[in-house]
Amino acid sequence: MYPDVRKADIDPIWHFIHEGWEESRNPSKEFNTRFYLATNPDVKHSKVNPLVHFIRHGKKEWRITIPQLTPKSHDKYEMDNKNKKSTIRTFLNSQEKTTIFLHVGDTKTGTSIIQNFLDINRFNLYSYHNCLYPNLDSKHMEAGRFHNHGMWYKSIKENKQQFIDDVNSILEFSETNHMNKVILSYEEWLLDQEFMDLFINSYNKAYNLKVICYLRRIDFWCQSAWKQWGLKISKDIEEFIKAPKIGSRYRFIQEKLDQWAEIIGKDNIIIRPYEKQQLNKGIIHDFLSSISLNAEYTNWKSTEDKNIATNAGFNTDVLQILYYCQELFSDMHDNDLFDLFSTLLGNEYMKPPFESYSLLSPQMRYDLYSRNLKYEINIAKNFLNSDSGKIFKDPIPDSHEPWHPADKIDLEKAIPIIIKMIDGNNKLINNILEKIDNLENKA
Repeated sequence: MYPDVRKADIDPIWHFIHEGWEESRNPSKEFNTRFYLATNPDVKHSKVNPLVHFIRHGKKEWRITIPQLTPKSHDKYEMDNKNKKSTIRTFLNSQEKTTIFLHVGDTKTGTSIIQNFLDINRFNLYSYHNCLYPNLDSKHMEAGRFHNHGMWYKSIKENKQQFIDDVNSILEFSETNHMNKVILSYEEWLLDQEFMDLFINSYNKAYNLKVICYLRRIDFWCQSAWKQWGLKISKDIEEFIKAPKIGSRYRFIQEKLDQWAEIIGKDNIIIRPYEKQQLNKGIIHDFLSSISLNAEYTNWKSTEDKNIATNAGFNTDVLQILYYCQELFSDMHDNDLFDLFSTLLGNEYMKPPFESYSLLSPQMRYDLYSRNLKYEINIAKNFLNSDSGKIFKDPIPDSHEPWHPADKIDLEKAIPIIIKMIDGNNKLINNILEKIDNLENKA
């Protein structure tokens, strides 16, 4: 159950006696540490290891070790524990139904870094916060690495029964281990009707369901989406934003949120603005706070400095080079070149988060904003209880604002970037060859 103990090569009995019980870990499926302390306040106040107490005293006193309302009948139990059933019932009632939080994105709202945080803190969440970010590649859902739930969804989306079975397995694992929160995350779920139908058609009231969604103002979202997808397939950004699901995105977002609200209630839709001035403690802190997890907990592991976590944007010079490589992309989701450029160029050519690309003219930004404003207002009023009808605080785009498009990249700028990549690639190759030589010499 506890891979960190196994990995540290610590005797599990020693670990439980000295540390594990204070961390609410369980020595077996037949002994629930948190339950035993909750239903036996004398043991809790004595600060004695609950398993030790049970072995020395509790077993003879017929004290109960796991939540059950119908323990084996025994005269002494009935005499000495007249109030035990009501205490157990109180404990069970205090255990909230498992809540599944569907983090549906939106794309381009820091989803990758949230997923990386949840991934590397999977066991931390399980052990100390009663929260499961399930690893669906392993029978140990609370351990290992599993960045997000996109690949799982794609593999079972055509098999409704498999989907139901997997969700039930997650719930069974959570209930067995007294987890009251489950997080499933994939950034493309927001506008995915198939996913919504699949989840809603299999939804039952045995668990709570909440949807958490970050939204970015449409003009900023379009610029970020262009650098991620548009430059691979479109003639230019103007052509890209003319596509209805791009330039009129908020209409589709409102439709999907309304559909979710019809089934689970609008109070179970959590909308958060992805905007720098409203994320003054950062996206991770905001996400944890939004689902009532302790963002101030001091032992969270920091996110990794990898592209899978940061999904950082390149500066406009690199974007133009990638744009000229359109024929090398198999489709808009092909990120091989992005990963290559990220590996070989490092942070020098990256754009800081929230810094504008200025790829759209002020007039184009204003037109986008105006086209989506009605739907943004509806979302703000319906899901944020905002009388002002505003989700975002940044100033409205000024169509008359001075603006100059980015300079076209020339050889003087492009050659150093290309040479740096060649040099970086050669260094990687040389490092590999050196390691091979060292292995051969040792052999």
